[in-house]
This record gives sequence, C-alpha cells and structure tokens, in this order.
Amino acid sequence: MRAAILLSILLSTTTSLYSQIQTLATAERTDGWLLTLNAEYGGDAVSTVLFDDGSTQDVRAGQGISLSIGRFIRPNAGRYMISGAIGYKYVTTQASNADITLTRFVLDARADYGLPNNLWVGVGPVLHIGTSFSGDGLGPDESFDPALGLNLRFGWKALSATYTLMSYKAESGGTFNAGAIGFSGHLPF
Repeated sequence: MRAAILLSILLSTTTSLYSQIQTLATAERTDGWLLTLNAEYGGDAVSTVLFDDGSTQDVRAGQGISLSIGRFIRPNAGRYMISGAIGYKYVTTQASNADITLTRFVLDARADYGLPNNLWVGVGPVLHIGTSFSGDGLGPDESFDPALGLNLRFGWKALSATYTLMSYKAESGGTFNAGAIGFSGHLPF
C-alpha cells in the first residue's frame, strides 16, 4: 500500500514538474521569482567519518543539496536573463549517532543566454558565507572564511548541469578545493 501511495505521489510530482518545464519553454515572462534546487558533488574531503563496521564516508567541501530563492529579469522576453538568489547548502553523513554536517549560505548572481532548441548557458559569481563543519562532538568543528567562486551552467528548459570553481580557507589555516559538478532544477513563479 505504501509503495502505491509513494508511486502515486512520484507520478503526480513528475507530471507537475514536466508541465512546468513545458510551460517555461514558451513563457514570455520578463521578471519574477525563481526557486532553484541544486545537488552537487566534489571537492576535497573536509572530514572522513569512520563507522563501526570499518567503512568510511567523506564529507566533501563542494558536496551538498541547496535550495535558493531569488529574482530574475528577462528584458523584452529575449534571449538574455539575469538572476540573483540567496540559499542554504547542506550535507550530512549516514551516522546514526551524530549529526555531522557541512552547512553554508549561498549568494549567487547569473547571466544566462538562450540558445536554439530550449538550450541555454549561464555564468556568474557565487559566494559562500557562514560555512561551517560540525563534528557533533565526535570530531573537531571548523569554520571557513567567505569564499567567492565562479558557477557555469548548461541547461535545457528548467534543468541544468552545473560546474562550480571555488576553494575554502579554514580559519585554522587549511585550504580545501570546494569545486563541484551538479544538477539543478529551476522553477520561476
């Protein structure tokens, strides 16, 4: 029964998202709000968690799920779009006895250019602030200086592949590559 309910929810969500993607392809909106969900992976290991069974899991500097909200402007409903957003990026581990996390606030600005067949490219600066790692008592906590990087995107309709160039400097002195590749979904409203 649970599987049928979950399948029903998944199908309705997928249908709704596909409908939004189709709508975006023909939208003539010139401005509005933009909700973005990102999933990214990469960068150096900030910490490695050792589990009781001997397995390990790295917490990587570029890894995480983020949710952002911002505004977009598309002058004259043309090929160019400019957007800016603020969000929160989070990653945790599979540890059941501790809440080991790497969190940060994300500020980004982007200029996109529309290509034929609903394809587009985008580029812009991204700033991570308030970046902190919590070992939840099982390891040392660490804070990182604000980090400015560059985000590149290649998209189709409301979906995009991303690449971020960035590095973190720990307040204790170490430097970590926070570059990441990822996937994003964008929902204007």
